[in-house]
Amino acid sequence: VYTFPGRDFQAAWFDFTPDSKAIIAFETDGAIQIWSFDGERLARMSGHKEAPTYRAFAASAPVMVTATNIDPPGTEEFSVRVWDLKSGKQLGKFNPGMGNRGNGYSYGSLVALSGDGKRVAALTYSNSYGKPEPREQATVWDVASGKVLARVPQGGDSGCIALSPDGRLVAVSALWKNDVWVF
Repeated sequence: VYTFPGRDFQAAWFDFTPDSKAIIAFETDGAIQIWSFDGERLARMSGHKEAPTYRAFAASAPVMVTATNIDPPGTEEFSVRVWDLKSGKQLGKFNPGMGNRGNGYSYGSLVALSGDGKRVAALTYSNSYGKPEPREQATVWDVASGKVLARVPQGGDSGCIALSPDGRLVAVSALWKNDVWVF
């Protein structure tokens, strides 16, 4: 059993690093901290204004992508951030735009990362309850250059997104539908 006595953080949730050698704490104030099992802080990342709700890890590189779920009014939080898990350095920040404003909130982005961590994808969604919404789309970026590589329609509400391990294909689906589109 590992504990982190005396550590000052309020985590919304935790995850393991891809190598299972440390814990990542996603804090309520948007900070992200990586802790070794002996309680040593290995890295601290900041940039989000609230705890990132979505994250994905590269399969063959120490890279993570994060995004928040909703944009509380006035925060302008919509950003997707890519992080180096070893150094805590932000490798990229991307703005996928925003989905429809439902229930007083704009909805954010689901995220995916290529196996090598060199491409990131975000699926902007809204509260459209299955009706096509033109702002719901998937965007794929090159992490190093920040260049948009592709924008594809999403076709409905929420859904899922995945990048192929080599980052050349993106798959998207819409909630309430049985289709998976591969581009």
